[in-house]
Amino acid sequence: MTDAIVGTDQTDVHFWKRVLAVYNEFKLPCSAELTHDQVRKKFGRITTSLKRFIGIYENQMRTAESGRSEADIKTLSMQLYNTEGNPKFAYWEEFLVLRNSPKFRAICEQEIAPGLKHTRRQLQQ
Repeated sequence: MTDAIVGTDQTDVHFWKRVLAVYNEFKLPCSAELTHDQVRKKFGRITTSLKRFIGIYENQMRTAESGRSEADIKTLSMQLYNTEGNPKFAYWEEFLVLRNSPKFRAICEQEIAPGLKHTRRQLQQ
């Protein structure tokens, strides 16, 4: 959640309780009741899958052949994701919401950055 007023001045539990409150506003009436801890764990599972998928997707976007549509790239990326031993990618809508979010991008880049530095050091030697 992006809230300029609260910012980082909140505990982890308080943050996830706020996320749960927003979730409860938008959930379907037939949806199960969740605790803030369940919402946190679910987001963690989604994030893990999204980080794997976004790497594949962005690589396909960078190396796409001329004339390839975004739908083609989506299909190919999902196939590649599934062939890496991962279960079927089921978070396309979540990907569309989060892929341009500055906070989500920072999470992805934070994990990728150490590997890039390590590779760069190896190349220089």
